[in-house]
Amino acid sequence: MKKSRSPKTFLISICLINFLFISFLQSQNIIDAFLIGNNTTTLRGTHQDGLTTPRDLDFHKDADRQNELWVINEGGTPYGNNTPYIEAVCIPENSNATFTIYDSYGDGICCSFGNGSYEVIVCGVTVASGGNFGAQESTSFNVGTCDDTCAVNEVEVTISILTDNYGGETSWDIVDDDNSTVYGMHADAGGSTVTYYNAGQDIQWAEYRKDSFSGHFMHTASAIAMSENGTFANTLDCQDANNNAGGYFTGCSLWDSDTTVYAQVNQNGPLLGSHIDMIHQSPYSEGIASAGGNVYWLFDGFHNAICKYDFGAPHQQGGDDHSDGRVWRHSDVAVDRVTGLSSHMEIDPVSGWLYIADTGNERIVRMDPNSGSIAENLNPYGEPLQGYWRMSGTDWEVVADSNMTYPTGLDIYEDRLLVSDYANGDIIVYDITQDPVVELGRIETGLNNEIMGLKVSPDGAIWYVCSNANELYQITTIFMGLMGDLNGDGSYNLMDVLLCIQFVMGMSELEEDELNRADVNYDGVIDIFDVLLIVDLVLD
Repeated sequence: MKKSRSPKTFLISICLINFLFISFLQSQNIIDAFLIGNNTTTLRGTHQDGLTTPRDLDFHKDADRQNELWVINEGGTPYGNNTPYIEAVCIPENSNATFTIYDSYGDGICCSFGNGSYEVIVCGVTVASGGNFGAQESTSFNVGTCDDTCAVNEVEVTISILTDNYGGETSWDIVDDDNSTVYGMHADAGGSTVTYYNAGQDIQWAEYRKDSFSGHFMHTASAIAMSENGTFANTLDCQDANNNAGGYFTGCSLWDSDTTVYAQVNQNGPLLGSHIDMIHQSPYSEGIASAGGNVYWLFDGFHNAICKYDFGAPHQQGGDDHSDGRVWRHSDVAVDRVTGLSSHMEIDPVSGWLYIADTGNERIVRMDPNSGSIAENLNPYGEPLQGYWRMSGTDWEVVADSNMTYPTGLDIYEDRLLVSDYANGDIIVYDITQDPVVELGRIETGLNNEIMGLKVSPDGAIWYVCSNANELYQITTIFMGLMGDLNGDGSYNLMDVLLCIQFVMGMSELEEDELNRADVNYDGVIDIFDVLLIVDLVLD
């Protein structure tokens, strides 16, 4: 029998090779594995969880809460008072559907404060009507088949609503019970959040929350960012948070993620809900990124600039003292918005660059947050601040500007930049260690005009929200959590090294699952570089 080399000899040899080549190796990045294929896309959230035009998402920064995913909903445009409305939606014929009307105050639309009413008509037949209810009223029905203005194989459902004295309290939706598709609208003003606990796990559960004063502080919510200090902030995609036609009083709001505080204290007064700060200097703000503490970077769509917001010390819960706030407007960073789309941002923790989805200019840019100098003092609009300045001389550059239409979602995972294109649903992956930045490939979702926010979880899974379908998705790869552990025993050891060496030298074959775990650097080839990386894992 031919003698084989001892395991010790093999390991010593490989360690020597590792010593010689380690400077040339790059650590594996799980994001690269998604470009190989073998991905699984899983629906993780729907309208039933409370998703209503979700635009952004972020994971909690606390290590004890890292599987806690927060999704922010845009909110709707409220109905007027004592006003008739006629809406129509088209639903696949013979569908089973449920119509639900809501009143946020809980007193219906008749008859204490006005004489409101509603009626739902399908194929000339009234299937639901009323007005005297509490917080909500639901009616289920089958749409059947008839000739109308809808496309072939669809049936028109007509909703007639006469609002009461408080039309902004009224909203409704229609759910196709056969496929959970949501039709219609939630007209209730102000954004909301859905928090997914144990996100992506078998015991995942969701909690919907909406602050009673979100009509101002989350008016047309467009983005969310969590800070390591337990706060989070959101931007507002509107001109004026008080709905004044000639006003420009809007910006971003600060909240406490403590679930005993957020959307819990001061509900319906006496103070202004649970928010802990707000600065109103950036109408049509589309993206936000945490800079640590109570400092955030903001995409200012009104001034076409990137702004730094320092809330200072938060005021009391529901207060209104913003006088210690400071804002720096970097006007040199010329960005442009697209109506109704978010423009996300993220700071690279390695380089310190702030990466920005410049949606209106169809490109990705980055800026040095520490560059620039004060060019002039600006007068704050509608509120006293400690300081408001226009900056000049900011160091910034274009990162990518080809083969993308509406870049919206954006995140950084280690040295990979991920960007979602709202137009075609592609998730584009870039290597930001190279200069210029290099596109590595794309993950095709096929979701045109859907993906708004994008986030990578701590374990390397890719999450995104579909703003029109009211859905949350997770993408995983078979390579997650397995790389380098060839024998699948849950640890990195000598046997993993030997199995890889024997395959590389043509001495043995690997099973399919072993092959998947052996390509540690995700380059599609199992070679000496994978062996060296496994040795690193063993030695670590």
